[in-house]
Amino acid sequence: MKRFRFVLLILILSGLLLSASCITINPPPAQAPTPTPTPTQVPSLPSIESFIADPNYNPGGSKLAGLSDVKIVIDNVWQQRYGQTYYQTSPALGDAYKPNDMSQLQKVLNELNRTPWVSLYKLNYFDCSDMSALLQRELTIRGFESWIVIGKDPNVRSGHAWVVVFLRSPSIRLVPVEATQLEIPQSGKEYRFVNGVAQTYEDYSRQGWVLQDVYQAIAYQPTGEFDWWNRTDILQKLGLPTIATPTPPPLLTYNLNVSVSPQGSGSVSPTGGQYTAGTQVTVTATPASGYTFSYWSGNVQFSGTASNSPSITLTMNSNVNIVANFFVTAPLSVGFTGWYVGGTKVDTTTKGNTVVARIVVSGGSAGQYTMRIRRDIAWADDQTVKELTFNHDGTPLTRELSFIPPYATGEASTNGYHIDLIKDGYIVWTLTNAYPPRLRVTR
Repeated sequence: MKRFRFVLLILILSGLLLSASCITINPPPAQAPTPTPTPTQVPSLPSIESFIADPNYNPGGSKLAGLSDVKIVIDNVWQQRYGQTYYQTSPALGDAYKPNDMSQLQKVLNELNRTPWVSLYKLNYFDCSDMSALLQRELTIRGFESWIVIGKDPNVRSGHAWVVVFLRSPSIRLVPVEATQLEIPQSGKEYRFVNGVAQTYEDYSRQGWVLQDVYQAIAYQPTGEFDWWNRTDILQKLGLPTIATPTPPPLLTYNLNVSVSPQGSGSVSPTGGQYTAGTQVTVTATPASGYTFSYWSGNVQFSGTASNSPSITLTMNSNVNIVANFFVTAPLSVGFTGWYVGGTKVDTTTKGNTVVARIVVSGGSAGQYTMRIRRDIAWADDQTVKELTFNHDGTPLTRELSFIPPYATGEASTNGYHIDLIKDGYIVWTLTNAYPPRLRVTR
């Protein structure tokens, strides 16, 4: 992935070196002049790892410690001075700038422009390398991916540094930022620096060295560049902190309050709390013995039948007050209305007729019930003829189940036909074992 990004950056940052003078570089060993590339040529740059190791590109060359050693030294210094590593931050700070798009990048630049940091360059205390390293850290600890770029040619002694930012946007992928101005370069605008050198908008698309973090930057130039945090004498004179650690903006929070009506009719979980904006909270209502959950009420708008579900999920975008409402569960009552053939109530019918069994259910606990027609068989297990499953909430409900008796009474040991009501696998009601109300069937 690093190599892919490096190649991507080379393709975008192709061209000539920058004219601005900012970073002083020791002259490299003598070598043949590098020809200026034509517009059809894209110079092939070495990887940052080979650049650090090759004295032709890095005057320090073999004198430099490895990248891992540079990282250890810098982080140890920061740990001793400030109690944290160089890029250490909190998740809340990164979350405050998501998604890392153009608007959030501009938000960071606006925040930094309101601090004294930008004046350090205007007063000639910091140069472009210090400002680029400082900006790259500020972006990194806020969750942005950013690199330091230096316009550099092995045959000259200077180059200008700026920062490029990878944005998570479908239309913009890579954006340059002029660190000394804390500004995204604009077309047609010229940027003039304290040393009198100017840089145009087009210069930000030209070839430069890519430094993916401050560790590579220090390894690239260990002699007084990029280590802005070591300017403690300047910072103390100005009364400025020696480390720029922004405080994350406070996250919005909302209160949830859940109650029960009537009191003692059930319980809820959770009963309330304080939640960060956007948090999803699942609230569940459980009825006490003798009660049944009915509905939710409060300052929340429910879609469809959601208010009748004992478990709901809320998105906390405002303060929420809701009530779980229960009702007293009356004893289960089942009334047998009768057997009907062609709309006429009967006690006996002929085999082959379509019979409708009708019951009225009220009270009881809410839930799923099953109405079953059962053939009573002598000397064997009874046989289920037909079933009807339905939901019942305790209010009176009429249910009908039609069937055709397969046997007459006396055939295949048939004693008649019953009705059962089943809940949770148990028979909670059955038709009286007598004729009537059992159905008798003749041939």
